[in-house]
Amino acid sequence: MEGLRALFCVVFVVVVVAGPASAQYYNSLYVSALGSDSNSGTSPESAFLTIQAAVNKAVSNDHVFIMPGQYTGEGNTGLTIDKSLHIEPYNPSFLPVIRGSSSTDIWTFVAGDSSVTNMQIITARVAFSLTGGALIVSATSIEDVDSAVTAENATSLTVTDTTIVNCDSYCITTCVENDCDTIVELRNVHAEAGSGGSSFGNLHVSGGAVVTAEDCVFGSYIGEYDASSSHSVYNTGADLKLSRCTVEKGSTFTSGAGIYTSGSSTRTSVVDCVISLNEVSAQYDQDYIYGGGCYCGSGTLIIQDSNFTGNELGYADYAGYGGAVYSSSGCVASIFATSFTSNSVYRGNGGALGCGTPGSIAYYECTFSDNSPDDVYQC
Repeated sequence: MEGLRALFCVVFVVVVVAGPASAQYYNSLYVSALGSDSNSGTSPESAFLTIQAAVNKAVSNDHVFIMPGQYTGEGNTGLTIDKSLHIEPYNPSFLPVIRGSSSTDIWTFVAGDSSVTNMQIITARVAFSLTGGALIVSATSIEDVDSAVTAENATSLTVTDTTIVNCDSYCITTCVENDCDTIVELRNVHAEAGSGGSSFGNLHVSGGAVVTAEDCVFGSYIGEYDASSSHSVYNTGADLKLSRCTVEKGSTFTSGAGIYTSGSSTRTSVVDCVISLNEVSAQYDQDYIYGGGCYCGSGTLIIQDSNFTGNELGYADYAGYGGAVYSSSGCVASIFATSFTSNSVYRGNGGALGCGTPGSIAYYECTFSDNSPDDVYQC
């Protein structure tokens, strides 16, 4: 009897210890420009030729390692991923290049919790489209795209240590087509609009999303005011928090070249940020223009410990108000310990601050220097 008891204990211990280890098991699959889709894909020597072959064979939580080379065309772009995959280079010192076309979405993630690390994406309609599940993009460069990352009806999106250059529509966008509650975290992201203009923001958020951006840069193409309608940040319905970010060189014919925020449920907070060199200039029948650095149409705006420098309301048929910040009557705006330097209005008032109705901006312990023609209008 004592022997049977001992045997039962040993078996029980083995089962308990072995269970979790097997649950964490995953496969590694390999893709090479010198491979073949008839290979097993289970080693560098037997790598697949296309990423599609690896996706087809993979099960949830597998790792797909892409070897150095350029990957384009059928089997590498236009892919739909419906499982949790982790895609990364085989050798982080030699990054693979994924090249699409202006009509191609590189990869669409529709389910699962996936990650993409250390990729180079060149030319696409959308680099990464997220329509379900969660996605982490890290240490990746994205160039010459209509949109870099879009998220609709997804659980969460995280983008870190990533550079986006020449995006001609939205660099990063979430909950624009449908109301959703996607959680977005951006850290150390540098996004620049293309020469065609990023019409509704390098960062465009809406529809109930909760968005945090830390240590990011949102700006326009090579530092020039050449985009036809490029808001650097555009928020219509999200809870957006910008911390230690730079918002610069947005250029638009409407209002809020740097930050445009509007919507009854919209909330935008700007903490320890630099908002600089954003310009609004009227065109056609745009008689009045507002908020070169930041425009708040409705909702809540909070600015704290930030710096507004060199923002401008340029030409307007009639007038402009708020070279740095403008708050309309529908906005509840509070500004704390923020400096306003060399902001200007070409024709109008409030080189730093402009208000649609008296008191629509409450400001405390702010400093004003060299704003033109004056510092504050009707606040």
